[in-house]
Amino acid sequence: MTNEMREHLKQIEAAIQNSKPILEKHAADYNMQDKRTLMVLCFISQMFEHHEATLVLLAHDQIGSAFALARSIVEGVYRGLWINSGATDEQVERFAKKDEIDLGMTALAQANDKTYRLGKNGDFFQDFKKRSWDALNSYTHTGMMQLARRFSEHEFKPDYTEKQVLQITTALTTLILMLAIYFLTVRGQKFIDAAKAIEELTRAYGPLAASTPFPKP
Repeated sequence: MTNEMREHLKQIEAAIQNSKPILEKHAADYNMQDKRTLMVLCFISQMFEHHEATLVLLAHDQIGSAFALARSIVEGVYRGLWINSGATDEQVERFAKKDEIDLGMTALAQANDKTYRLGKNGDFFQDFKKRSWDALNSYTHTGMMQLARRFSEHEFKPDYTEKQVLQITTALTTLILMLAIYFLTVRGQKFIDAAKAIEELTRAYGPLAASTPFPKP
């Protein structure tokens, strides 16, 4: 791992860790009796944990296992954003009682695009899903994209590039912070400054992040 990549990983770790006190600062003002609020906070907490686990795996050169977590993060963010704003009260209640969300990833992407209107054409979530989902599934379910990186030419050793690590870690970090930002903006006007503070953290990933194809929120 190059020093430049180590610095990038430190920067994305700092972005996530620095977002925590921003969220916690307003904890007393969150309506914890509201199921949406509680659920989205739990989604954010779980995504933070997955992010930390990913960085631990990368630090120990367990890149395949780190990549296997990426699908869970993307799916968790999509679900969290939908619960945050988009799901009906009945759908939230169904999830709370039966642990069931009827919408698959395509439908969640469409619903989130309708709600948040991100990207040049307002189709950020559909576009991201289209470009990444097959690869994410392959990494998680030990498909050929994962297996093909278990050897390098004629040597039986992992062969992942730093560009792949850069793109995945930058995208995952941005998605998680996006969930935190939209949690705060949907909860009320008094949290706008906190949302802006977290958005500012997305600008701190360093020069390597500029090459990622995934836009910041």
